[in-house]
Amino acid sequence: MLSSHGYADIGYRLPEQRGLPSWRYMIEHGATTIWERWDGRTEKRGFQLAAMNSFNHYALGSVGEWLYRFVLGIGLAPGGVAFDRLLVRPHAGGSLTRAAGSYQSVRGTSWSREAGQLNLRVELPPNTTASIPLASADGRGPDRMAAFPGAPGVSEAVFEIGSGSREFAGPDRLAAGRRPGTQTIRCSPDTDHREAAVVALCVLASAAALAWLYLLTLHGGYWRTGHRLPPLPAEAPGSGPSALPPVTVVIPARNEAAILPACLPSLLSQEYPAGLSVIVVDDDSTDATAKIAAELGAGSDLTVVGARPTPAGWAGKVWAMAEGVRAAGPDAGYLLFTDADIAYAPGTLARLAQCAAAGQFALVSLMALLRTGNRAERLLVPAFVYFFAQLYPFPRVSRRRASTAAAAGGCMLVRADALTAAGGLEQIAGARIDDVALGRLLKRAGRRCWLGLTTDVTSARPYDRLADIWDMVARSAYTQLHYSLAATAGAVLGLAWLYLLPPAAAIAGLVLLSSGAAAATAGWLLAAGLAGWLLMSVTYVPMLRLYRLSPLRAPALPLIAAMYAAMTADSARRHHRGRGGEWKGRLIQPGAR
Repeated sequence: MLSSHGYADIGYRLPEQRGLPSWRYMIEHGATTIWERWDGRTEKRGFQLAAMNSFNHYALGSVGEWLYRFVLGIGLAPGGVAFDRLLVRPHAGGSLTRAAGSYQSVRGTSWSREAGQLNLRVELPPNTTASIPLASADGRGPDRMAAFPGAPGVSEAVFEIGSGSREFAGPDRLAAGRRPGTQTIRCSPDTDHREAAVVALCVLASAAALAWLYLLTLHGGYWRTGHRLPPLPAEAPGSGPSALPPVTVVIPARNEAAILPACLPSLLSQEYPAGLSVIVVDDDSTDATAKIAAELGAGSDLTVVGARPTPAGWAGKVWAMAEGVRAAGPDAGYLLFTDADIAYAPGTLARLAQCAAAGQFALVSLMALLRTGNRAERLLVPAFVYFFAQLYPFPRVSRRRASTAAAAGGCMLVRADALTAAGGLEQIAGARIDDVALGRLLKRAGRRCWLGLTTDVTSARPYDRLADIWDMVARSAYTQLHYSLAATAGAVLGLAWLYLLPPAAAIAGLVLLSSGAAAATAGWLLAAGLAGWLLMSVTYVPMLRLYRLSPLRAPALPLIAAMYAAMTADSARRHHRGRGGEWKGRLIQPGAR
């Protein structure tokens, strides 16, 4: 009655004061339950009449109810049945500094008081809800909850919450009962859904961090840049200059008149005592490609071949490669498929052939060092190689028993007899991503392949604008995904989960912590996000160093991944608008791979 009518301060004296009337008086006189009378036993009078002096009175239930409903604040809300809907209104009073308890139907509430602040924690099981009226000094609710519109004179807000754990904090006025003239702001923040969303985000961010841990430790060491041409044994049989077979270089060239002078001489000047010939296949160029190639090759063993019209079912570049193989004739030893924009350091060709012979490789391929001369190239080009290596870890490609197969189209040295035994280029006639297709062809035929990085083979092709790099990726991304919208959506979502979620989770966790949200959940989100972000940055640093760029660029990898995801989506869009895979006037037709 006292508490219900605004006299909670007097009510709190009952369990605290030593004299009569009080419950503490009973306890100090040996009571283990509630007496029927306040003065059931006194120092002067002893025990009262036995006819009306129970020392185990049912009033204990009333005392327990007061402790649960008033002190702890666990009560049944209007319309609630069997505690499916609660009214949580704790009243901190007297000299108590903390209280905690639970009821079998609810997992409990607890509160504590510290330096003028009252902290309340409520935990509800599934399928229950609760109303929590909370008073504050300014009418805007507890300090650690998101602010919501108040009104002049408002001193209380009612929060509607569902199952789960919630924490509130505010000035030590939560004990204040409702007084005449006060108003109640009824707000229903969707805390259930928000809490569930945060937990789900924590789980996804943790999964992404674990995925990055796997990529760092178990994914073939794809991020390392030390996978270079293997050292030659002291006496490698069949790898001496006199024992090597001749090499025929095949260069498919379509409208490459501008770039040939920068790269072709580096091939023509290679010292290769076993015999070197170069075939430039003019792939229906509309510029002076054939003329400039012939002029550059004057006085050397260079042949310019005009490609015949591309037959149905053949990709243009693969057909040009096949035309070069046909021109090389049956006596070719090694075939070096390279591009018109690729330049070779002195001695590189001999090194390639010696390693192929010593390791008995049917294919030795080097990922050319791409150009990073402008801002767009520095931002996106190293990541292009990084993503390629992540898809096809070079050490796994080079492992005999691993199923991973790929090659880098700028530099592929192939044993001619191994290619013929595998069925020839006819087996990959429609391949638009010819390097990966060639690597798969040879490895499935049981041949050994090797793929690695180098700084001795470089690409001189410029990408002066962001749009140029965008076109390069968008030209073939949808083809790589087999023209599947589902695969494209999966790839974009996968990139978002793996690359974008970790930094987003870290930032969200930091914001939640600063706004006073549950520390455990917000801390989990922050830690998972930072872990994933840190691990991905660590894997990107070696590639940046290979390209002589600052490691401080590594944390920007999520932004770069977002751009590549947009390029992938744009590749699908272009295809469905009839402009998919456009390259130098040609369109990649659906069904090609």
